[in-house]
Amino acid sequence: MDPEQRVAKALEDAQGIRARYVEPGPRDREQTRNQLLDVLDDGAVVQALKDSKMEKPTAEQLAELKRLNAIARCRTNGRSSLRRKKPRSGSAI
Repeated sequence: MDPEQRVAKALEDAQGIRARYVEPGPRDREQTRNQLLDVLDDGAVVQALKDSKMEKPTAEQLAELKRLNAIARCRTNGRSSLRRKKPRSGSAI
């Protein structure tokens, strides 16, 4: 399960616990609190929330990763023709 799915499931579970608590009838505050803590304070959920907040790569970073990946694949195939080309001295921009 990816981080976003894990966090979404935890929120869905917590909403279910809350919905049962507000329904008419007897309530057990401590049991409800403990159920909510079981769902929301779970280590996997906390880590998933941290993971989902991680910075997403920029378009430039993704392009560079793709370029480096292509170079690595070529080198494993015995070729290294995708090196970054250096501009010629004296060339017009």
